[in-house]
Amino acid sequence: MSFQMMRVISSPSISTTGLATLILAMGGESPKGVERAEGGGTQAHPHRARWQGYSPDCGPVQQAACKPALARYDRTMPLDQQTAAAEDQRLLESARLAFARDGFAAADLGAIAAAAGLSSKDLGARYPDKKALFTAVVVALETAFDAHCRQASSGLLGEPMDLFLAGCRAALEFGGRRDFARIVMIEGPGVLGVEEWERIDHGLGLPTLRQGLRNLAPQAGEAALRPMAVMVMGALNELILALAREEKGVAVEDSLALLERLLRAWAGR
Repeated sequence: MSFQMMRVISSPSISTTGLATLILAMGGESPKGVERAEGGGTQAHPHRARWQGYSPDCGPVQQAACKPALARYDRTMPLDQQTAAAEDQRLLESARLAFARDGFAAADLGAIAAAAGLSSKDLGARYPDKKALFTAVVVALETAFDAHCRQASSGLLGEPMDLFLAGCRAALEFGGRRDFARIVMIEGPGVLGVEEWERIDHGLGLPTLRQGLRNLAPQAGEAALRPMAVMVMGALNELILALAREEKGVAVEDSLALLERLLRAWAGR
């Protein structure tokens, strides 16, 4: 989970042009709630919730959301690069829907390629295996999450606390998306490995959380900022999972009120 992309997530198997288009497209979707369903299992981190048959109702990306990005490619890219970028966007979108619907283990690469209008050979030329494709989708979802939170917490006139809490609220809202919850939060640590998952998640989120906390407490040093940033990130991650599981006694407004009390006490010390 992240607020702002502060460093490049480097991987030879991830196409940055395709990711850019997919990120813009996903940012156009409205967050959706998470529902549980009967059926098969999912691959999850051992310390996280085990869900059965997570069956998302992920609608297709709105075509209107894709047009600005594709128009940009028309102006700045040679024709062959435009085609490659559009193909990669379709492939990543097809993969996102498949991983959210079927889970990592059950998703079929041939079907993913066919749904994108490509061959298995085309897919293999871009992503050498299923894990590489899954990683690309995780990064795209994390970065779309980032854009949603940054938009919610931006503003020149707002109080730092109000802006920070708006970003936290947006995080919980986006975390309710079915694709994000299953791919990033439920299956991500198990598929990528905890170390790699945390590298992506923390590398994207912690620097911006520290900056937001610095705005709340300009007098605080780095020794005070980093532990609080880690605590807030961990709390938001666990809240996303708890809300998705519909745990009794866990509500967005109550959780944000508790977080505000903690932050005000920390900032005023």
